Amino acid sequence: QPATTAIDRLWLRCNRHFNNSFNLAGHLDNRLDLRFDHRLDRYLGLLRDAAPVLDLGCGRGELLTLLREAGVRATGIDSDRAQVEACQRRGLRVLHGDLLELLADQGDGEWGAVTAIHVLEHLPPSALLRCLAEISRVLRPGSPRAKLGSS
Repeated sequence: QPATTAIDRLWLRCNRHFNNSFNLAGHLDNRLDLRFDHRLDRYLGLLRDAAPVLDLGCGRGELLTLLREAGVRATGIDSDRAQVEACQRRGLRVLHGDLLELLADQGDGEWGAVTAIHVLEHLPPSALLRCLAEISRVLRPGSPRAKLGSS
């Protein structure tokens, strides 16, 4: 999706510059993934009673797997077809496509929780604002409003 505003173009240049160095490191050693799996446990207490949970940018489905093991109904959204198919082969419910389009397709108040771990920081400002508005719309009334951070 082309950057349409000056701030979006600036964000895109910065994101390309910094992500080029980080993405390479993440792919060098799959053992790095192990250090992130245990970090998801801390979200379980927040999400256990919030079903259904929508996980934006679910990637390989680590959070979805943790939620399934805990008996929490959850669905993921991701734009990477290979990741989505891998999740689906493991029996996880994951939708493939554009995050904002799929989020817009969700009903008002349909979700008890929406997670976006390592996602929001990658959106250009205009898309971030749209995403936050959609998250607010699809959350069930009374649901807590907090971004689950990346640390």
